[in-house]
Amino acid sequence: MPSPKASKSPTEIDRPAKRRRLKWMAAGAIVGGLALAAFIRISLEAHTQRVAVADILAAGGRVTYEHEFVDGKPVESAPPPGPAVLRGILGDDYFTTVVSVMLEKSRIDDIGLAPLGSLRRLAVLNLNDTNVGDPGMVYLVPLNRLNGLWLQETRVGDDGLAFIGSHKRLEILWLEKTPVHDAGLAHLTKLVNLKVLNLTGTDVSDKGLSALEGMKQLKALYLGGTKVEGLKSLAGLDKLTRLWLADTKVTDDGLKQLEKLHGLERIWLDGAPITDAGIAHLAEHKKLEQITLRRTGVSQAGVAALQAALPQAKIAWREIDAAKAAP
Repeated sequence: MPSPKASKSPTEIDRPAKRRRLKWMAAGAIVGGLALAAFIRISLEAHTQRVAVADILAAGGRVTYEHEFVDGKPVESAPPPGPAVLRGILGDDYFTTVVSVMLEKSRIDDIGLAPLGSLRRLAVLNLNDTNVGDPGMVYLVPLNRLNGLWLQETRVGDDGLAFIGSHKRLEILWLEKTPVHDAGLAHLTKLVNLKVLNLTGTDVSDKGLSALEGMKQLKALYLGGTKVEGLKSLAGLDKLTRLWLADTKVTDDGLKQLEKLHGLERIWLDGAPITDAGIAHLAEHKKLEQITLRRTGVSQAGVAALQAALPQAKIAWREIDAAKAAP
């Protein structure tokens, strides 16, 4: 006859329950710790953004928050997200982020750009006509969501472009009237998503244009007032629709090198040393809607022949035609 089993002590009975309670307590502690860490992180980011915004406004700039855009378009007086009570306690910066900063013609300088590096969701930055230069560009390196950058009439040159070249999401880069040379453009070869590039008034020549060969998404290129003569490097940019070549050294042979750019819609050639032989090459660009030829060597007969080939195009070749071909 088998001996009866010994009964379990209360301690032995409670042991599994205690283990389950400990597991739940540990899990709760982990979740609570993660929630607290997230709250601290968001609070620090909100504080950092609030400080950066204050500095931007003090320099005479403007900011736009993410909630102020709907479908990519600005909306006036859009309320920030989040409960009003919490926004009153924590501040608006806890619930929304800065995506656009406008500092054109402001008092900002290189050191003043330092706080901008904390605005990790910044997509648009306008620094036109300010006193920023190459040293300030290092502060923009953390802005890996930057989509548009305007630097017209700043002191940013070749060394600064070395930092700008890391912004692979850039679609718009405005470098008009900056001290940029061919060597500087070599830093931009990785900007393959660029759609608009303005190099008007820079010291760029044919040699520098080779850096643009990989920018297959480029739709608008502004080269006015540069040393450019030949356009061979642009032959593969088949998405180009706008090409500004006013006051360049582009010749008749240069225009022939555009023969593969069948998507061209607008081209500006004012002040370029071209003749009737050169504009004859434009007759193959059937999508051209606007052509400017003021201060060139073309004749009335040459313009008439081009107009016959492109009846839809508005052609300005005298000063009196200027109003017809405004960009």
